[in-house]
Amino acid sequence: MKRLQDTETNDEGCPVGPEQERRRWRRRRKLLLLATGLALLLSAALLGAPASNATSRATLLFMRSLTALTPGSFAAKAWSSPPFNPRLSVFVFNVTNAEGLSSGAEGKPRLAEVGPFVYEAEQRREVSRWSEGGEELAFRSRTTYRFLPEESAFASDEGEEATLTVPNVLAITGMLKDEVRGQPGKRGEIKKT
Repeated sequence: MKRLQDTETNDEGCPVGPEQERRRWRRRRKLLLLATGLALLLSAALLGAPASNATSRATLLFMRSLTALTPGSFAAKAWSSPPFNPRLSVFVFNVTNAEGLSSGAEGKPRLAEVGPFVYEAEQRREVSRWSEGGEELAFRSRTTYRFLPEESAFASDEGEEATLTVPNVLAITGMLKDEVRGQPGKRGEIKKT
């Protein structure tokens, strides 16, 4: 056990007990933690700003090197032959009364939507010329469509073919053009049927 003269005293000369000693250590720890935190914050502000700027600059340069379309770059390789092939689903209108229309027995076509006919579009771009500074390029684009019968409406193991009669939209548009705009030489008139 400590003797009375070995114990510490406060400013008034009264002996300090164990509870008061704990409070003093708590205050010292809080002040020490606060001072350490402020010192770290100040050093981070002084040293971290240039490092942050250098880091962001390095990140920007790295991203530009990845995305720049320059000869031999990663972006140029991915652009010239994309790693994926888009799929194209085509739906067409089949004229179900083609015989009746061609014989003149029926006046209006009956249409049925048929599909999908699924195609895979393989895209390739061949660069023919890069400019001196690498800022411009000349290229030729090729898209190859490959029919995917297993994903299409007429999937068949026997190689069965589907025969469809589709309306010729260009011919129909050409025939309707005179009806909408009028006869040649008679501008502004609309033929009513």
